[in-house]
Order: sequence, then C-alpha cells, then structure tokens
Amino acid sequence: MPVSEAQKRASLKYDKEHMTTLGCKVKKTEAAAFKDYASQRGKTSNTMLKEYVIGCISSDETVARDTDVSVPAPDMHLTVEEQAHIEKRRAMLAKIPSPSNGVAERDNAKDGK
Repeated sequence: MPVSEAQKRASLKYDKEHMTTLGCKVKKTEAAAFKDYASQRGKTSNTMLKEYVIGCISSDETVARDTDVSVPAPDMHLTVEEQAHIEKRRAMLAKIPSPSNGVAERDNAKDGK
C-alpha cells in the first residue's frame, strides 16, 4: 500500500523539526574502505556512523543529563585497538575547557577578578 500524501507531509514535518544531518569530508578511498568495513559487519556506513554518535553521547553523562535522553550504547564490536583509541581521544577531549568556562575565565580576567 503506497504512503499517503498526509503521511509524507507528517514525516517531512517531523524530520524538519527533530532531525539533522551530520557529515564530514574524507578521501574517496577512505569512504570506500569505511563502506567495505561496514558491509563486512552487515551494516551501512550511515548506520555505523549513527551508532557511533549515539554511543559517544550516551556515554557522556553531561549530554545525557542536559538532554534528558536515555539512549542505550550500541553494540559496536570494536577491536581492542579501536577501544583504546576512543578512550585516548575521550581523555584528550576531557582536558579541553568547555566554551562557557573559557568565556567566564576571560570575562573575569578583564574585570580583574
């Protein structure tokens, strides 16, 4: 049964209000290699990227608390090397001051506080 025009409009309205597209530039060879990587795991590159994003934000208590969303971490099947790389990146990112802290510190410095 074909989708009605009303259902199409409702879906478009929902997507416009609640969804966005994330993207990044990579070399064509890297994109092809990632698509092959995903395919070998029975997934699409979009599915793997979406799972990774959800996994990153669901493991960040601040994001989960601020958005009041409880999202289960996806079953990523990462290698030990991939897990170590992710933990290393998270540790590096944790050392970066948040934008709000940087602004407050800068403003306090201007005021002589």
